Amino acid sequence: MARTLGRDSADTLACQMKLAGLQHLQGRSQQAERALRDVVRRLSRTVGPTSPVTLQARSNLLVVLLDNGRAAEAVEAARALAVWP
Repeated sequence: MARTLGRDSADTLACQMKLAGLQHLQGRSQQAERALRDVVRRLSRTVGPTSPVTLQARSNLLVVLLDNGRAAEAVEAARALAVWP
């Protein structure tokens, strides 16, 4: 998809978000966290911070942060997500 649609295409990034979810389910949570952070950053830049796919990626990142024992960071991210303009 990256070769056909572009590295920052919303469809490409949505697939990468799903891949990160699979990594998380396989117990590779650190790798999933890094991937989701990258996806969130790129989606925010390309489709906007309030796009449904960006919000889904941010939500997925919260789950991974919680599972990685980073509750305080997840709470801050959730607060930012809840007050997003």
